[in-house]
Amino acid sequence: MSRPRKNPFVEGVSYARVARILGCTRGQAEEIVLAMDRDVDTGLEKANKLLDGYGIESIRAEGAWDKYFGDIAALYVNMGDPYVGTALYDVDANRWWIGGWGDWLEEVEAKGRYEATKMGGLRWLKDA
Repeated sequence: MSRPRKNPFVEGVSYARVARILGCTRGQAEEIVLAMDRDVDTGLEKANKLLDGYGIESIRAEGAWDKYFGDIAALYVNMGDPYVGTALYDVDANRWWIGGWGDWLEEVEAKGRYEATKMGGLRWLKDA
């Protein structure tokens, strides 16, 4: 029987730091992080519930394709403001992001992973 793979996000996470970014208690932050360790849907649903979010939203990107997520670049809990702390799952990087989805978007554009289109969408830059 093989040992379960450790989630690098959970491995060294500071629950106090997550709580500060998300604006919740340390206990709520721990619940959210442990749910994230189970799977994407469980993590997002737990974050939406505990953060009193407005539902789970997706950010789609033209040219991006995942056999499970399709053209979704990221999934996140809608907090009503793109710069308010939230839980976001970055599909291409296969990692969690704790912070505003607007900050995530600026970072992936700066790194050349995606670019904004004139129509307000995203385009995946395959060569990045």
